[in-house]
Amino acid sequence: MKKKLLFCVLILLLSLSSGCEKKEFPGDSGTVSSPGNAQIKELELVTVFPDPWLDNAVMKFNRSRKDYRVTITALTQTNEPSDWKAAFDKFNTQVMSGDTPDIIYSSQTDTMDISSYIDKGIMAELNELIDSDPGFNREDYLPSAFTSLERDGELYELFPCFWIETIAAKTSDAGPEPGWTLDEFASFLDSKPDAKFIFDHQPKEEFIGRMVCNLFIDPVTMEVNFDRGEFMKILKISDRFPTSEMQSGIMDDYDNFLSGTENGDPLMKRFFGTQFAGAGVLSVRYYDYAVFGGEEYTFKGYPAKNKENGTYLLPVRFSLVESPENEGGWEFIKFLFNMTVSVSSGFPAYLPVKLSELDRLAAEAKRDNGTNYVFLNGSRYDLGPNTDEDNKKFMELIKSAYLIYPYDTEILNIISEETGAYASGQKTADAVAGIVENRIKLYTEEVF
Repeated sequence: MKKKLLFCVLILLLSLSSGCEKKEFPGDSGTVSSPGNAQIKELELVTVFPDPWLDNAVMKFNRSRKDYRVTITALTQTNEPSDWKAAFDKFNTQVMSGDTPDIIYSSQTDTMDISSYIDKGIMAELNELIDSDPGFNREDYLPSAFTSLERDGELYELFPCFWIETIAAKTSDAGPEPGWTLDEFASFLDSKPDAKFIFDHQPKEEFIGRMVCNLFIDPVTMEVNFDRGEFMKILKISDRFPTSEMQSGIMDDYDNFLSGTENGDPLMKRFFGTQFAGAGVLSVRYYDYAVFGGEEYTFKGYPAKNKENGTYLLPVRFSLVESPENEGGWEFIKFLFNMTVSVSSGFPAYLPVKLSELDRLAAEAKRDNGTNYVFLNGSRYDLGPNTDEDNKKFMELIKSAYLIYPYDTEILNIISEETGAYASGQKTADAVAGIVENRIKLYTEEVF
């Protein structure tokens, strides 16, 4: 009886220990051996919430190395923005007390602001690691992987893969050149008063939040510079967009919209670039035939300051805490920069920054293997293999993108909470602008 009781207690303890937030990813054998029994260096990677892509990448790195092993610590166990602030506050206290990880990871929508850590000298400057590595050549990768996140010539974050988001419009309507200011965008909408759809089914609250993030938040430092006059323009433009309540009705026409039919012919279409081609991928070829019906179109981008190309990169970011283990952290980031893109590689829906890998994906998209299709109105549409022109158009878009989408959950919450009164006609644009300005000011004073 005592033996049975002891056995049960042992099983209970083991099950409790397996429920910790930290994840270890050993090699195939279950342990990581090292030649001559040299000590394996443990590297802690902190992420906001568990990410299957990250799990896969870490597992592959650990299996490939006998000198380093990365373990993941998730600050929360859910992908819920409401949980992030408490997690960030707890992590910030931990870091400021000297209890730091080796690597920090941020996805597209949970960007962890490391500006205060940089100011205190906690973060590693990555240009030094890159330039001191004879086996790493910047020219093998997209320049934006190094320049988009620079701070006055210094680099504290890198991204090995990304998505792209932009706006496409018929060239006959919007012209052949990318980029426009907020005023030019408003004039374009005024010239098309009968257009039923602007950006597919995007509601006005989402449009306002997106434009505020694009125009008022520094994508690298995350500092906010609210411009009341420009915000008033955004509110006026949003009058052309449906409210969230109207969105469900618009979705009744959504299949027609997707297929470019009369009932839902879009004035512009948001483009999310994740792959050159593939099953269910809304690729360049899809836009050629399903959205714009074979008409020439231009990637105009979102309205941006100084008429910049408003095509945005949505990257996954990695940064290193300054420590003697920086070499190991750099080896991990370098491993990610050189991973082969496939469903099993940990890159199921991202574009790589490695140029030769982009070329390989473009070549694969030209093969007629029957996997380049989408479903519209319940029917499958085979798009066929990409042409050289399809690949050229997408590659030019990739290489032209350099702006990072600045995502701030708290500011988006403020926009969502306050602009509803404007959308419903309960408050004027001026009144809402004043409330939003004051709330953002209080938030930024608290954070920055």
